[in-house]
Amino acid sequence: MRVFDQGRVWVERDGTRRALATLTAVELEELVAFLRAHRDVFYLLVLRREVAFRLLAVAAAAEDAAQGAPDARAPHRVAQPGPAGTPVTGPMPLRGRDRRADRNWAALGRGPDAWLAATPLMRALLRAASL
Repeated sequence: MRVFDQGRVWVERDGTRRALATLTAVELEELVAFLRAHRDVFYLLVLRREVAFRLLAVAAAAEDAAQGAPDARAPHRVAQPGPAGTPVTGPMPLRGRDRRADRNWAALGRGPDAWLAATPLMRALLRAASL
């Protein structure tokens, strides 16, 4: 579900990456309609991912604090799902440390419609479709 975190490519179900710049106007409109029709499912999947990452960060910080780590609030590196399910290692998004992650987290709290409209993917699709 990391495809929503960027605005350059759409990843098909089979893993094929398609640059948004190469999609026709009809394909862009169909993709926007598809995302809107399935927004509730995508929203729940992304919400589950974000909650899980935050719970892992809290658990890791608590473990570090229990072991006397010098800075228990430091971000932790964990395997995160990348596009098309490829594992990517990167910093755990923690509140106050990653502005974009915080914006996405805030949009999740406003419901599926607000979240989808706030994603970099949907913003890029709507910009491209309006040209």
